[in-house]
Formats: sequence, structure tokens, C-alpha cells
Amino acid sequence: MSETVPVRARGARNPWWLSWPVIVVGFMLCLLPGLILLWLRRGPRLIAKVIATAVVIAFYALAAVAGAPERTNPALTSPAGPSAPRLRPRRRHRPYPRAA
Repeated sequence: MSETVPVRARGARNPWWLSWPVIVVGFMLCLLPGLILLWLRRGPRLIAKVIATAVVIAFYALAAVAGAPERTNPALTSPAGPSAPRLRPRRRHRPYPRAA
């Protein structure tokens, strides 16, 4: 009789590069390494991986939106806009002196 050996025996551990601290650091460095390490890890159920992926992508999206500069019309907010008072009067350029 042949015995079947389970793919993952009880008590078998993931390699160090699939440990939770490494996965968290991967997420902190960039989105892609963290997601790859999360999906390579054996253990968490599929639904847990999907939820974790959705939460992390939502966090990165919110961080990108919060860090985006606000777009405004510079003519309305700039002190040098069209309605700002001029400090010096304009000089008219006259290429030739007037004949007397």
C-alpha cells in the first residue's frame, strides 16, 4: 500500500521570506512585493488574502489621493494675479525722441 504524504504537514513552517514581518515590510516598501509575498504564503484562506489585498489597495489609493496637490486657478489665488495692484507705474517705450 502507498501512503499519500500531505503537501503541508502539520507544524511545517513557511520560509523566513514568507513570514508576516517580511510581508508587512514588503507592503511598506511598495504595494507589489507585499502582494506577491502575501499570495505566496501558505496558510491564510483565500477569503483572507482577498480581504487583505482589498484593504491594502484601498489604503494606498487613499494615501495617493490625500497626498495629491490641490488644483486651483493660480490667477485667482496668486497675489500677482490680474487684480493685484502694481507697485511701479508702467513706462511707455518711445523709440525716438519727439521733434520740437
